[in-house]
Amino acid sequence: MITINKHVFTVVFFLFSLIIHSQVSNSVLANGNWFKFSVDTTGVFKIDKTLLQQIGISTNNLNPQKIHIYGNGGNLLPEVNADFRYEDLQENAIYVEGEDDNLFDANDFILFYAKGPHNWEINTATGEVSHKQNIYSDKAYYFITVNDSDGKRIQNAVPVIGTPVTQITSFNDYTFYEKETSNLFAAGRRWLGEEFSLENQQTFQIPFPNAIQNEPLHIKVRAVAVSGLTSSMQVNVNSQEQFNLNFGAAFSSSTLASDRVGSVSIMNPSSTIDIILDYNNGGNPSAKAYLDYIEVSGKKQLIVDDFQYSFRNFDLVNTSSLNEYQIQNSQNIFQIWEVTDPINVSNIANESSSSIFSFKVNGGDLKEYIVVHQNDFYIPEAESNARVENQNLHALKDINYLLITTNEFVDQAQRIADYHIENSELTAQVVILDKIYNEFSSGSKDITGIRDFIKHVYDTNSSDDKKLKYVCLFGDASYDYKDRIIANNNIVPVYLSDQSYNLARSYVTDDFFGMLEDSEGTMSSSCLLYTSDAADE
Repeated sequence: MITINKHVFTVVFFLFSLIIHSQVSNSVLANGNWFKFSVDTTGVFKIDKTLLQQIGISTNNLNPQKIHIYGNGGNLLPEVNADFRYEDLQENAIYVEGEDDNLFDANDFILFYAKGPHNWEINTATGEVSHKQNIYSDKAYYFITVNDSDGKRIQNAVPVIGTPVTQITSFNDYTFYEKETSNLFAAGRRWLGEEFSLENQQTFQIPFPNAIQNEPLHIKVRAVAVSGLTSSMQVNVNSQEQFNLNFGAAFSSSTLASDRVGSVSIMNPSSTIDIILDYNNGGNPSAKAYLDYIEVSGKKQLIVDDFQYSFRNFDLVNTSSLNEYQIQNSQNIFQIWEVTDPINVSNIANESSSSIFSFKVNGGDLKEYIVVHQNDFYIPEAESNARVENQNLHALKDINYLLITTNEFVDQAQRIADYHIENSELTAQVVILDKIYNEFSSGSKDITGIRDFIKHVYDTNSSDDKKLKYVCLFGDASYDYKDRIIANNNIVPVYLSDQSYNLARSYVTDDFFGMLEDSEGTMSSSCLLYTSDAADE
């Protein structure tokens, strides 16, 4: 049975069967002094002495060899339970300048590779890419600690030996533009950007430096229109008309908007892409359109100018030969790292003595690299409440009743827990939401981390009478995960449908948190209907 009440707070009851899996039984956060900081993009970040102090770490007599950075990046957790995810925070390999003297001096610094909140999905067979916006957070979080052991450091990669067949002087790159400022009907996950109503023509400049001229450039545009009549949006690229997005009329009370996506491949003539979007309201003065996103992808030259950048080459996936990357302007390169596994970054040695940085690679796999520039580093943000108190949710087991809430409601939740301990003969535990995020989603407010925690408790009960039976999500929810609306009440988030424009198919549900078998995880309208029918029975 599933009972749902969505007034003041949400209560979800799950009847669980007993399954025991081998899992991490203690979190790294259980001991030591920990501090949290955030990043907003993917790349190489720098922490100097001043930032360490802002984060909360004393630099007096600090031995830099004992510094550790943990975190799993900010990408969305996989919703399917069987898909891989780390069970606890992982230590990242980092570079520390000047650590050999065992002192953190004024000129010393830390460099590390961080994965930001947003990601890309790559189809190497077709060369198609699509960005994946993090719907829960625009930040990723990392954790730093100092203890008695030496920290994990970036090691040199093993050189590839042999004579290369192909010299690689270009790479595949991609970028996107997306603003999330409006949820048209306060429903679902879809947030949109610029409005086309009074200003029906708008121009967007997308930088794409060092693009190879006369190579295919792929452009994708997605937009939404709200109108009782058909309408269209013309997409012009560098003053040339390319395609139209033809929107249908919102013809019923349930279908309120029309969503269209279009794409084109052009021969790229420049390093800046001017995209003009021109909305034709079809004679309806009250019609409005909204930009969802713009994606641009293509090939660039391997040249290092003023900025760090990541690179990869899709062509290498489909070859078994030995190849050699050749990157111009090696004087601007501090190091090159392989970051395919962001937890275990390795340093690539330069095999050339000229102005070209070169190294050999085997084909057959898609590997990711980053140019660590001499002068261009991102800077993390120190959090206002950076210190993380010791916690160990991974050690929880044999709990019949979980109550998940925030610090604001912990006393009220504890009253409910005490009542059921005394009157229902249940073992009950109140758990703070931020602690779940720290251990199960690397600090990010990803609701899959909440379910991963519930599943962890569900999987580790030692006997049938101690199994997890009930979960209470104690707090209001909202359609705005990122607190963009005024006076938002997103206390304990719930699962929102992908459908935002058809109110008959859009839904809000807590059933997501009860999908705990390894074969479960994703939600759909049919799944929701099945679950609701089962509850009624």
